[in-house]
Amino acid sequence: MATEQGIIGKEIGNYKIVAKIATGGFGTVYRAQHHILTERTVAIKILHTFLGSEQERQQFIQEAQFLEQLRHPYILSLLDVGFTQVGFGAEYPYLLAIYAAHGSLRERLKKITGRTLPWDLAENILTQVGQALQHAHQQKIIHRDLKPDNILFTDTHTAVLADFGIATVLSTGSIKYTTVAGTPLYMSPEQFRGSISRESDQYSLGCIAYELATGKPPFSAPDFIALGFKHATEEPVPPQQINPLIPDYANQAILKAIAKERRDRHEDVAAFIAALQKPKRVIETPSIVPQKPKELWLEEGKVLYQQQRYEESLFPFEQAIRIDPQSIEAYYWKSDALYELQRYEESLEICEQILLIDPYYIKVYLAQSYNFIELKRYSEALAALDQALRLEPNHITAHFEKGKLLHRLKEHQEALGIFEHVINLAPDFADAYYWKADSLNELHRFKESLVACEKALQLQPQHIQAQIVKGYNLSWLKRYKEANEAFDLAILLDPHNISLYVEKGNNYTRLGKFAEAIDSYDRALRLDPHNQGAISGRWIAVAKNKG
Repeated sequence: MATEQGIIGKEIGNYKIVAKIATGGFGTVYRAQHHILTERTVAIKILHTFLGSEQERQQFIQEAQFLEQLRHPYILSLLDVGFTQVGFGAEYPYLLAIYAAHGSLRERLKKITGRTLPWDLAENILTQVGQALQHAHQQKIIHRDLKPDNILFTDTHTAVLADFGIATVLSTGSIKYTTVAGTPLYMSPEQFRGSISRESDQYSLGCIAYELATGKPPFSAPDFIALGFKHATEEPVPPQQINPLIPDYANQAILKAIAKERRDRHEDVAAFIAALQKPKRVIETPSIVPQKPKELWLEEGKVLYQQQRYEESLFPFEQAIRIDPQSIEAYYWKSDALYELQRYEESLEICEQILLIDPYYIKVYLAQSYNFIELKRYSEALAALDQALRLEPNHITAHFEKGKLLHRLKEHQEALGIFEHVINLAPDFADAYYWKADSLNELHRFKESLVACEKALQLQPQHIQAQIVKGYNLSWLKRYKEANEAFDLAILLDPHNISLYVEKGNNYTRLGKFAEAIDSYDRALRLDPHNQGAISGRWIAVAKNKG
């Protein structure tokens, strides 16, 4: 091949080679710029092989065509292939791909030598690469040379796997090696013996995971043979012994992925990635993802969400995040969908990602509080609401949700003060009057509670909960006839509410109207034959009616 100085400035097709990026075992990668569309930058890999026969050329073309079908959000897109004589005395094959503007994982690791990436960031990278690798394996493609140098970052900071299938493409060619086939630091024991498989790729990914967890590969040695011996015979130090911050489940997942024998590793890469995460979940690997802008993905997800198809809505929200990893809106909708699916821990994880982007996004603190409440982590829910109120002291929803939570915790006096403050901020907020009424009822301040109920019903005549609390207040005030009139209005709104019939029956008994009481209890028992309140109330009404 020509010297790299002879390549710089040359043109391949419409692209001018402007700089060398890197040289590997199978080729040299250059950065190139479109000579007309000057904002378009690509990467061109010129392979270190001369395909002398027509059969070899056709084999290269067939395998390149197959690789072109290997589309996935986390696989570096192949844009073009061909043969060039530029700078050479003969035609050499080349591949043209999207330019990964933010370098490789190897470059990132060099910048933090002696330290490790935050584990949540490392897990995110491994998940993206794992999804790409699992997809490739499903297409019967083995990477063969998985290493940090081949994990690149796009202009959206998404991790993509590069150099897919090059070893396969070159399997029939005359290859000029600058390094051994594969990279010894990340090669499985069987790969040193010339055998490769899906499990070999998993082992390599496990070695990368080990390095991300600890800051160094599992084994090091001065030469190829010594490294091969260590991979085959030496047990690695558990990652958690080097970095105690690594979770137990991740520690075990990594050690299983780099087991000496293939059969002792995870069932597949998807299982490995699932084991790295908590809670464990099997990743999905869509085949060909339609290319469309973030806004369309978001709209699709919102439509599915509004149709209560929450599980289906996750995929478009994830695609929007893939396109724009800083999209708070996409993260928020995904968090909300996970909440509706009762996957509260996962929803909280997304909330944390949002706060990394924008710690002043108040809605995420509300979302956190809803998840914490479902998990019965009430003190954390209150802390999240307090943080929202520190950012915006008169945020009506944050005050309102805090009042409801305090009410649930039976802190009725404090809750009452908050609902009164909400009413000052929003005098036409019917729900605030209802919750004020319920707090007053719990404090046995029935007359004041009745006033608050009337205000809620004035603002929202169909407010069933206010109507029910009104009935209870009137019962406590021994205004039984008026109480039953309130319950009748509530029954019109909710005819299947058993407790309303029971309370009506109790009031009729207090009024001495035993036949009406028995009829009301019977209605309750038709809805629930085992309702103890209705059974005991009916027995008393029957006994008194006979007496």
